[in-house]
Amino acid sequence: MNEIMEIAKEYGIPVVEDAAEALGSTLDGQGMGTFGDLGILSFNGNKIITTSGGGALISDNEDYIKKARFLATQARDNAPHYEHTHIGYNYRMSNVCAAIGRGQMEVLQDRVDQPEV
Repeated sequence: MNEIMEIAKEYGIPVVEDAAEALGSTLDGQGMGTFGDLGILSFNGNKIITTSGGGALISDNEDYIKKARFLATQARDNAPHYEHTHIGYNYRMSNVCAAIGRGQMEVLQDRVDQPEV
């Protein structure tokens, strides 16, 4: 990651970090998914934390998160009626699935610490 980030910084390349398999892992004390401009986590059924599908986008860049949230919630404009000036998507996780995932986050460290079978 250090080499990737060095090269990206030198050439002004934004980094989208695929950390789908890395939730709970760290490198030199820093959480995987937090090195790049954006980090992607997966909550698919075969991951350490699952919501039966979906995932999370993480970033320190508030503008990236706002734009992603806008696009993922159908890109609906702030208007009294349904108006769209951008193509949007319906990539929201249901409240029930999110609650299941949030509950599992409380035992994430236990799962990371669990010996391999």
